[in-house]
Order: sequence, then structure tokens, then C-alpha cells
Amino acid sequence: MYSVSEDSVRFSRLKEIQSIHFFEKFPDDARFIDVQKQLGEILTTIKKETEKDEFNYYRQQLNAKYKNLKFYMNGRRNPPLSFIRELEDITRKLNLNIEIEKLFNNVSVRFGHGGNAATARLPIIMTTELAYLVGAMRDGTLARSGKYEISYSQKNVEWLKIIKNLLMQTFQPSNELAIRNDRVTLSNRPIFEYLHRIFDIPIGKKDQWETPKIIKNSSLELQRYYIRGFYDADGLSWQLGFCQVNKEAIGFVKETLEKLGIKTGKLSVRKIKNKKPLYSFNTLWKSRHDFIRLIGSLNPSKRKLFFPT
Repeated sequence: MYSVSEDSVRFSRLKEIQSIHFFEKFPDDARFIDVQKQLGEILTTIKKETEKDEFNYYRQQLNAKYKNLKFYMNGRRNPPLSFIRELEDITRKLNLNIEIEKLFNNVSVRFGHGGNAATARLPIIMTTELAYLVGAMRDGTLARSGKYEISYSQKNVEWLKIIKNLLMQTFQPSNELAIRNDRVTLSNRPIFEYLHRIFDIPIGKKDQWETPKIIKNSSLELQRYYIRGFYDADGLSWQLGFCQVNKEAIGFVKETLEKLGIKTGKLSVRKIKNKKPLYSFNTLWKSRHDFIRLIGSLNPSKRKLFFPT
């Protein structure tokens, strides 16, 4: 039995920053909470870089389109994403060097004005924790039936507790997560829209869900954490393997493991009557230690194979 350092399964801080451009994909009615500081910084920069008449022109344009401009500025109303986009367009017209999305990293987002509307902080920067949570959605679901529900499924309750803590740490939702019936669930529209629109996670059945484009374009470091989440959710324990109906999704994992120097066996297919074919592969025995060292696991049911007591 192999045994490696616990350090190998800790999340790492990325050396290269990868931005998540969710402004262009999110609904216009997403609202940003307590962002008067950011709005003030943007308008102050515009004012400094323009003549008085030009600045007044843009301000009048904003006032005409958004009657609540002064309320956005003093925090009495939450500005919608459409307003933030308008500011971004103005800075581009003026060739101002303002990275607006970064100003709004991890601010709280909600939909609607109601006090009961769920909020969440949405990362603008990719992290290894986020990549892991996306990989773990291979055994999760986005459900839209009267509410915006995110759920992860597994019989191992201890792993569900880890997922719950990661969700809380990454998104800081305003509402509570629940663990019951082998699932951790959360009804939160900002997180739901984020996972659906940024990571291409389908609503309902996921057999057509291929590797998210943002993961494909990420560094190997992020990809290996995505694969760890994939393995913890839906991997073959002892074989250190993977099994999926989506050929592209499993093919990406196999190809990435090979890039990491982890040798894998042949991709096999099992045809099941009246069902979609099932694709699978295992890590070769000679690369098991490399898999444990480079991919690792946070799932207690799988980790016991890596770190025997």
C-alpha cells in the first residue's frame, strides 16, 4: 500500500492569476451589494480623465437611464449588472485602464430587491478549491423546479461535509446548506447561475456535459484539482480509474493524466441495452503512486486507500 504526505492533497495558491469573466455571461438583473466604494472609484477616475462638460454628459446619460443613480452611489439600492456594464463601456470609450471586473471580486450578488433573496460572493479569480468543486459536480445536479438548487450526491457523509465547507468558504452564501438523504443541497440563484453559465453545467441531466471550456483553457495545476474533484465524486476507488457516459469528459481526464506523467490503460466502452455507452479507464499499476501524489483525494472513502492507519 502506498503512503504519501498529507501535504500532497492540500489546496495550493496559484502563481498565475486566471480571471473569470462572468460579467459577459451573467443576467442583467444580477445585483451587486455594498459596492459604493467601487462605484466611487470608477466615477472618480472618469472625472479625473475627462473635461467637466464631458463628465457631466456621461453622468446625465447615466441619470437618464438609471433613475436610482444617487441611491446606487450611497448604497441605498443595489445596482444591477446592466449598470456596471454601462460604466465599463464608458471606461472603454475613454481608453481608461480600469479592470472593472477585478474591482468586484468576491462582492455579494443577489437577484431581486427582497430581503429574503439569497446572496453569494462570486469569485472573479479561479482557485484550486473552485476547480475541485466543479470537478465534484460530476456527481452533482443543478435543478430548476421552483427554486435554484445545487446538490452534490454521495453516500459518504464525511465527504459531503467537506463539500459543504468548501462551498461555504468559496461562495459565502447567505442561506444554509443542508445534508440529508446522501446529498448536500443549497438553493441559491447566484451560485446556480455561476456554475451553469461559467462552467457550462447543464440543468438536469448531465450526460451531455463536456469538460468546461474554462477548465480546458486552464493551467495543469487547476486541471489536476478539477480531476481530483471528478475522482472523489465519481471515480473508481481501488482502480484509481474513471467511468462516464460522456466520452469527451473522460477523454480529457485521461489525456491530462498522461500530460502529468500518469500512465493510464486503454479507454474501454461497455454497451448497455437501452442506455448510453459507458466509457472507463484505469491508472496503470506503475503510475499508482504518481496518481496518489499528483491527484490525491479529499474523500475519506478513497483516502483510506492512500493513507492507511
